[in-house]
Amino acid sequence: EYAKIFDNYYGTSKNFVNKLHQQKFDVVFDIDWQGTKKLSKFKNLKLIKIYLIASNKEELKKRLITRNQNTAAEIEKRFNSFDDDIKHWKDYDYIIINQNLDNCFKQIENIITQEKQSISSQIIQ
Repeated sequence: EYAKIFDNYYGTSKNFVNKLHQQKFDVVFDIDWQGTKKLSKFKNLKLIKIYLIASNKEELKKRLITRNQNTAAEIEKRFNSFDDDIKHWKDYDYIIINQNLDNCFKQIENIITQEKQSISSQIIQ
């Protein structure tokens, strides 16, 4: 499965994910809203959809520049897509404003733990 994002193709092997899923592994995807939309079509997956977002457009631009992985044109394209991207927040179960990496990681960890506990408590024994 793949999607074209900012003139680049990103994807994940469906077979590999299926193998991990069959072996009862949790799989974490770092994907945008388009990838989330595609994954949501697979009803057999128990998705926990977490939307991570920078606190504002300027913070996003600062991070992209600091990361030093993109050209100026790519940074501008990502910066300009911010307003359109955030319109997809309603497709997610959780929204996390990433202001601090450690806190963000802990929030994600807590969400996953709570969701797994919720799922296991729904199993009738």
